[in-house]
Amino acid sequence: MKRFLIYIIICVSAAVNGLANKVVFYNGHEHVTYTTQQKLSPVVKVALDMFENDMQLVTGRKASHKAGARIEIFQLDLLNNKEFKKIQKRRLPYEKIITHKEAFWIGVRDGKIIIMGSDARGTAYGVLELSRMAGVSPWEWWGDVHPQMAKTLAIDERFETIQWPTVEYRGIEVLDVQTLGGQRNKKLYELLLRLRANTLLGVSGIEKEWQGTKTNNVITDDGYGYLLTGEGSYQELTGGNGSVFYHLSNDDYRWLSATSPGLVCHEMKRAYAMGARCMWIAKIHDPKVAAYQLSLFLDMAWNINSADNAHVTKHLHGWLQQQFGQDAADRLLPVMSEYFRLTSIRKPEHMVFDHQQFDALAFGNELERYIEDYARLRDAVLEIEPTIRTNLKDAFFAAVKYPVFAASAMACKQLCAQEARSLARSQSFHIDDEALVSAATSIVAYREVLSLTDYYNNTLAGGKWKGLMNMAQHDLPVFGEPVLPDTLSEQEIADFAHAEEINCTLDMEGCIAHNACDFTSATEGVRFIELLGHSMKAVALPKDAELVYKFDVKKRMDALLYVAAIPTHSIDGGNVSFSVQLDNFTPMTFNIDETGNTDRWKENILRQQVVNTMQIFLSWGTHTLRIKALTDNVIIDQWMIDHEPDRKFYMFPLQGAL
Repeated sequence: MKRFLIYIIICVSAAVNGLANKVVFYNGHEHVTYTTQQKLSPVVKVALDMFENDMQLVTGRKASHKAGARIEIFQLDLLNNKEFKKIQKRRLPYEKIITHKEAFWIGVRDGKIIIMGSDARGTAYGVLELSRMAGVSPWEWWGDVHPQMAKTLAIDERFETIQWPTVEYRGIEVLDVQTLGGQRNKKLYELLLRLRANTLLGVSGIEKEWQGTKTNNVITDDGYGYLLTGEGSYQELTGGNGSVFYHLSNDDYRWLSATSPGLVCHEMKRAYAMGARCMWIAKIHDPKVAAYQLSLFLDMAWNINSADNAHVTKHLHGWLQQQFGQDAADRLLPVMSEYFRLTSIRKPEHMVFDHQQFDALAFGNELERYIEDYARLRDAVLEIEPTIRTNLKDAFFAAVKYPVFAASAMACKQLCAQEARSLARSQSFHIDDEALVSAATSIVAYREVLSLTDYYNNTLAGGKWKGLMNMAQHDLPVFGEPVLPDTLSEQEIADFAHAEEINCTLDMEGCIAHNACDFTSATEGVRFIELLGHSMKAVALPKDAELVYKFDVKKRMDALLYVAAIPTHSIDGGNVSFSVQLDNFTPMTFNIDETGNTDRWKENILRQQVVNTMQIFLSWGTHTLRIKALTDNVIIDQWMIDHEPDRKFYMFPLQGAL
């Protein structure tokens, strides 16, 4: 599929020579016009209505149909003989798309901008591609992403793009139809059209044309984004006729969708390689909450090469630019990357702990450091917020500020409550300043989640999103008031919640810790996966591939070696396993795959790491650590050597990005 660079000029003022070699379709005076063939399918007419409104948003005036217009639109499967001769005369490359479903071509001929689709939806996608090129985000309505007004719109006379889908049926299943209804149903249809999807499940009243057909060979995930099949073992998907049903939302994701973009990218690449090329369905509660992940999912369904494991951040940057512009995207990329790192360490809705928990005594107080990492993230958001265009403030709140601040407040609420419980004694709680600070801070954090959510539901975009956001899913305890040693008075909350915060510095305490990506050498085939794992750059190893690390030790010691992997599942229903070898000692084998409703599987999912340990002895000098994949789908995240065998900790002692 050959593509040339897109040149769209959206400028405040443009000199005549600045438009040389451009075809102008809006000159700042006359409104945008287009012409079409005589007969068009209904979905193309829908797209044209959307395009007309898009041009009003960008230019101040709706586009309209006009004979002899600069933009010409053709739907190949409904051309009459006269119209077919016209495209032949124009030398349009119809033969390149005519045999492909839902394909389109956009280019320039004889000073005209031509949009040519192979069929109904291909033509509709082509029309809305021009909207994208003019600066209209697919999330214009759902994300309140209001485009910037333009004085001039033009396209390079050499521009050409040919596109058709990688996956035949692409769409979503709405898990909670109560989040929709009324205008939102119509706008959902339009959103999917903008995202080049063609299948919608779970909502009544949708045209039959919009429905796909399920295949027999189906891949599903475990509800948390890690692929397996409905039967718990992989099936052979021959001929590329398989389907995948993938959770971007689980039961608690009407609140936040913190699924790692790296996980989505890796698992969908994997599904495609396994033969799932017929249908991709993303399971969501509503599209607004899962906006970025859904964009990534459907972009890959449309073009499997639109994102790759080693450059997921490039796709995220492109999406942020689409919503907020180039400058804001540059500043927001590290912010959102850090957000995904912190939520990969523990998702906000999983901030309850059983066997594993953050420990205030580990590595300079990892509990406080995690809270402080969120505090720095909040500061970064507040610093960027004033630079966002006024008409994008609502979009910024929903896509950036709410998820960051709500996740931060949830972490603070739960961890400060944990700290208060560990510090307090029943008889002295109300005279223990340290315990009261933690308890009061926890209550204020809980109230912040309530306040943020109230604003989302009742004030954001003039109340447009009333009832959409739910931060108390299924009345689960994690969403409720913090569990504290006793009830605090309002005066105690006021007195202690604003106490000076403790600055905790990372203390390695003699440990050796590394992200897996920091290897000394690696065999061929090893790949990085950005925005995945606690490291945000996990390392995928094909079978028999090996990572090698060299490190120095200055004293003899007995120690524990911890190796953290991503909790993936196997292709054939067997184990996912790797070996660890220190120097020339006998390698030890570890299994990653853990399915079913076991305690270990739950811990792996909540932590988003499988942590395996082995006892080792280290002499003084340089040592070599080898990690080798014994099966496919091994993804290593981090490793650590600790001389304290009884240490309680949750995170490997490694710093974040901010």
